[in-house]
Amino acid sequence: MTKMGDMGPLNGLLFCDTCGHKLYLSRAAANRQYQYFVCGNYRTMTKNCTNHNIRTDTIEKIILNDIRRVVAQVVGREKEFVETLTKANKKETEQNLRKAKAELTKAENRITALDRIIRKLYEDNLNEKLSDERFASMLADYETEQAELKEKVVELKSTIDEVREQNANTDKFIRLVKQHTEIPELTGELVREFIERVEVGQGEWVDCKIRGKKRQTITITYNYVGVLPSLEE
Repeated sequence: MTKMGDMGPLNGLLFCDTCGHKLYLSRAAANRQYQYFVCGNYRTMTKNCTNHNIRTDTIEKIILNDIRRVVAQVVGREKEFVETLTKANKKETEQNLRKAKAELTKAENRITALDRIIRKLYEDNLNEKLSDERFASMLADYETEQAELKEKVVELKSTIDEVREQNANTDKFIRLVKQHTEIPELTGELVREFIERVEVGQGEWVDCKIRGKKRQTITITYNYVGVLPSLEE
């Protein structure tokens, strides 16, 4: 709640697809009932982005209809839904998994090699084959590299786990949908259960004279499963 009153179910979930900033709720000066979301970057005096904006009632209707579309697909055509989602993500998932595994193997092998190098440094220093000054300098470099690689290994293992959890996430999403087979209206609780973020593109009037139709790209990213394709008829 702010000085503008109820911020509605989409507050904090809309983002500009150009600059990445959040869209904020605004009201027209001439008509206080006319509410719309506008790019926060554009809204500032610097005008570092273009005027990405969309009416509140329009975006709420779009999101409500899309959630209903997804629910209908899962409830009525669950098998096809899972197959379509798997097919859409399979190639990218396999590529990400192969890349992460290759980088993990490379990092772990280098860490093992650095262990041998560091042991050799200590031996050379003890046998006076390496001066104390040179030993300290080389040791610091190798230990820094090894520490960075160990951090990278943790990140890569996390990435691999996330990729492997994709099927589990699909199951979670299907269970969520089955808890909401009837969706009479858009609420904040419903939106946050289903939606991770919504990206709003720059609107273009189809007919500048009439200004009755507006073409605008809206990308909805769902929790667990990302951007969902429509099932082919």
